[in-house]
Amino acid sequence: LESANAHRRTPGEDRVHALLEVRVLSLWCERWVALRGGKPLDLTVGLNTWNGVHTLSTQRFLTMSKTSDAFCGHTDSVRCVAMCGDLVASGGGDGTVRVWTLDGVQHAVLTGHGAAVASVAGQLGRLASGGDDGIVRVWDIGSLRCVAALRHGAPVQCLVFAGDTLYSGGSGGAIRVWQGPDWSLAATLRGRFNGVRAFLSHKNSVLFGGSDGVIRQMDNGATDVVATFTGHTREVLALAASGDF
Repeated sequence: LESANAHRRTPGEDRVHALLEVRVLSLWCERWVALRGGKPLDLTVGLNTWNGVHTLSTQRFLTMSKTSDAFCGHTDSVRCVAMCGDLVASGGGDGTVRVWTLDGVQHAVLTGHGAAVASVAGQLGRLASGGDDGIVRVWDIGSLRCVAALRHGAPVQCLVFAGDTLYSGGSGGAIRVWQGPDWSLAATLRGRFNGVRAFLSHKNSVLFGGSDGVIRQMDNGATDVVATFTGHTREVLALAASGDF
């Protein structure tokens, strides 16, 4: 398990919202080069140092290319990125969700959020987006329709699919569990964590990082905490699985 907590940034550094985002960008870049069969991107351009780790800012990546192609479209900062089958979804400060093919073509622009989109989560055939408007939207990728608009009740900062279950979390200090296929509210979890900034679905577990610096583990589809991981002294901002965890 890898996690990241709050970091005091210098003015020149970009905010890294999730380790998953960095991994997605790395995968995306590798597949771009493999599919397009061209000269690899110079990843030293636009790199910033964050806690000694080199990361490529999302907005910079979405406007970089090996030739004249570009992942352009958002009119404000890119807040989140996620894989959705063979497509890539991004959410922005402009309130839109944009869906891209792996060769950089904008496949769709999904609208409906009344504020910035701070989180996206993908699964084969469907996508979820969470906004500062406190709404979680579930999209059918085939028809590009919004099939559900779910009221989380506070700005949504993280989402994760675990099979037919969708978890949403944010600054309001509640985790809401939505059950497909109709995405009805199955449970609400509250605790001392106050806010939730990161989710991870791995094997048969869902983990989340709280503003209290504690990582908690639940079984898929459940709300009982079965394990805790402590050590961070500030809020947990990102989670990712590594190796055989």
